[in-house]
Amino acid sequence: MELSLKALQQKFFQLCHERVWRGEGTRLKYMYFPMDPHKPGGANILLVGFQGCHDREARYNYVRTCAQFNIHRLFIKDDFAPNGRGSYYLGEHGQYNVERLVHSMVQDFMDRLQPEKTLFIGSSKGGYGAINCGIEFENAVIIAGAPQYRLGTYLDKPANRPNLADIIVDLTPENIAALDHRLERKIAENPYAATQTCYLHYSNREHTYEKHIRDLLRDLKASGMTVYEDVADYAEHGDVGKYYPHFLSETVCAIISSIKTDSGRREV
Repeated sequence: MELSLKALQQKFFQLCHERVWRGEGTRLKYMYFPMDPHKPGGANILLVGFQGCHDREARYNYVRTCAQFNIHRLFIKDDFAPNGRGSYYLGEHGQYNVERLVHSMVQDFMDRLQPEKTLFIGSSKGGYGAINCGIEFENAVIIAGAPQYRLGTYLDKPANRPNLADIIVDLTPENIAALDHRLERKIAENPYAATQTCYLHYSNREHTYEKHIRDLLRDLKASGMTVYEDVADYAEHGDVGKYYPHFLSETVCAIISSIKTDSGRREV
């Protein structure tokens, strides 16, 4: 009964706050919470949240974790593919129109808000989304937890093939390999790397480290991006949900504090 009540509360909260953003022949569902200028501790920072992968329907992540921060908070849902579990913010039907729409949506918010910093956050699938989108923006700050990197191979399993097909359509070895290296190529060609920072949380004891994160770390550092690592000690990938929220909170708090300190110095 308690779980049912919690689910109903989440549905009602989502119903009140969820909106739709259209373009590129598709749409994105999102929730946006503006910074409240009448509350203390406000900072002109835009946080963009990407969700992880869920067994059933898509749902937003870290909304409650980030509610403590009086900053602009934008959470984007990924409910694409026939099973509704998403296309890693890439899709749709091989067109990568979702990726383009996410970029233009974030750019629109940045143009209107003129934030001092833009943070891209998420874990697992959301970590991939945060990196893939974040590297497209100068001065981006990425806060990612245990993301996938070799996406084609990772999704090439029976349960995930509808999602893989929504991204690349034809499940050929060549297309799967190309998706494996797509983010790698974007990182290598990233013109903004020297202006960007990535805070990366992971465990070197769970499977994503050897299969994904070790190569990702190498490539991020080689690109010239500033990388800070938070290494935890857990064996199951699912445990990222236990460790990442604390890392996220501490990192965002430190960024807000740094911006306020810098603002104070400029005013003196």
